[in-house]
Formats: sequence, C-alpha cells, structure tokens
Amino acid sequence: KNAVAHLPEGIRNNNKLVAETIRSNVRKLIVDRRTVNPAYYDNMSKILEELIEKCKSDSENYQKYLERLTELAKQVEDPSAGASYPDLINTNALVALFDNLEKDENLAIEVNKVILATKKDNWKNNPMKRREVRNAIKTVIDDDELIDSILEIAKEQDDY
Repeated sequence: KNAVAHLPEGIRNNNKLVAETIRSNVRKLIVDRRTVNPAYYDNMSKILEELIEKCKSDSENYQKYLERLTELAKQVEDPSAGASYPDLINTNALVALFDNLEKDENLAIEVNKVILATKKDNWKNNPMKRREVRNAIKTVIDDDELIDSILEIAKEQDDY
C-alpha cells in the first residue's frame, strides 16, 4: 500500500497500471540481483511468472493479485522476508551459498569458511588471488562447474 501511494496519481488510480508497474519493478529487481543469489532469484522469477499466468487465466480478484504481487516484491527486496533458514545460515553470503548448494547447510558453512580463510584484499579483481579462492573452494567441492558458479556468487557478496 505504501508503494502504491508513491506512484503518480494517473497510475495510482488504475489497478492495471499499478499491477504493471509493480510487476515491471519486481522483474527488474530480480534481473539486477540474480548474480548475488541465482537460485533464489530464479525461483522468484518463476513465482512471478506463475502469478502473472494465474491472473490471466483466472481473472481473479485484482486486489488479491496486487496483494500477492506486493508480497513477492517484498521477498525480492529482502530474501529473508518470508523465508526460513537454519540458524547458522545468518549472513547474505551464507544464504546465497545455502540456496545455491542445494540447501546443504554443512557444505555452505564449509565453503564460507574456506572463502573467509583464503580471501585477501582485492581478491575479486586480482586473477591470482581469485584463483587462490577458487582452489580453496575446490578443497570442499569437486565439481568444476559448481566451483566456478560458487566463485561467481562469492564475488558478488559484500560479506567477502
């Protein structure tokens, strides 16, 4: 409701325009943030598409549709909203690792530990330092494709 109040009056008074504006903003956020946690934002994208399809096929109550869209927007904005993570998965980096390592808490914690123990200043921009982090991840994960994926996710984390 707060978000709708900030829209221009011409949009705010038209439910279809409100929904389209929210939908567009949610889609943009999903695209912009996908590199931080691909598994999570791919799921959010899927939920958005399902919501759009449901609205088209059911022509359900538009107010209910707007409420669901707004709730999805909150989850896209703040992944911890409405999500339940194990107690030890308590940083954005750990959440991203957990989501992208098939919800394996122990593996996420181990990968986090080796990254924290290995990373050096400016590691994200230095090929040699990045290789050291990749090799550290390799001590925990033996799948090269997954290692590269996790390294890319780690590079996007402010925690590292």
